[in-house]
Amino acid sequence: MSCGLEEYELYVLDELYSRLCFTDKHSYNLLRISKAYQRIFNKKVKEVAKDLSSKGFITQKKKSDPKYFISNRKMVESALSSHGYDVVFGKFRPL
Repeated sequence: MSCGLEEYELYVLDELYSRLCFTDKHSYNLLRISKAYQRIFNKKVKEVAKDLSSKGFITQKKKSDPKYFISNRKMVESALSSHGYDVVFGKFRPL
């Protein structure tokens, strides 16, 4: 991979990006997608989230229920766009 990320990591980043999780007020619980994720990739979402957090892509919100948000938006946008995911650069307004 050109950015050093695997397909299972890009899936998690795309899930957070499509839900507009860019601040701690707009975070997402990745355990909601864990069953479908394990069927597709045979990996645990928590482990992948820890790896992405250590690489600086996402950050965990400090709560008992683990919620994550994107900490470096430009780095995530470049990684997703280089692998063919739909990315909107700049400001956008959802309808």
